[in-house]
Amino acid sequence: LGYKKVGAPPGVTTHNVPYGNFTVDQEMSETSHAGIMYAIEKSPTAGIADQRVAMVYFGKKLSPATELKLDILKGFTTSTPDFGAGMTVSHDF
Repeated sequence: LGYKKVGAPPGVTTHNVPYGNFTVDQEMSETSHAGIMYAIEKSPTAGIADQRVAMVYFGKKLSPATELKLDILKGFTTSTPDFGAGMTVSHDF
């Protein structure tokens, strides 16, 4: 849970917004995990829908310092994508 302080250029009215997410992550083996996440965020401006997104993901350690993560998401409002997919490679230095 959090609260985001939103800035805006002159002439644009915005509100600071609460947001949060709920995540369940399950270790599948010593090198892999999978999970689901649901995120919500209020809209900072009038006339734009709040954000609501669900995501399913899978992560696999390629080495002790490198991980590959694949995800699929579904948006539930007009201010989020209908569907999406992604891949992230992270490395700890």
